[in-house]
Amino acid sequence: MFPGHRHTCIRRGDLDDAWLPIVGEAALLLITRDRRIRYRLIEKRLLRDYSVKGLFLTQAGHMNMWEILKMVMRNWEQIDALAGVPGPWAKSLTRVGINDLKLPD
Repeated sequence: MFPGHRHTCIRRGDLDDAWLPIVGEAALLLITRDRRIRYRLIEKRLLRDYSVKGLFLTQAGHMNMWEILKMVMRNWEQIDALAGVPGPWAKSLTRVGINDLKLPD
């Protein structure tokens, strides 16, 4: 699902502090290009408090949507396996694969 999808209450444009709890409570996997979300005071607290599982596309700022989709699909088996791992955690997805990221204190 994605913001605005008919099966979610998360709307396009909703603020991070409105949807992060929903993602965590539903045990969904967050896939985002916003790598700074881990450092914003409120968002980083919500990532931990709601056990959000975050996959950060750390190189995606220089990629178009087709390149991002190909990168996600190349790593789909590993992403699918990660979806079952309890949060909170953060990982980066790059052209070379998936790596651990530290959730800042």
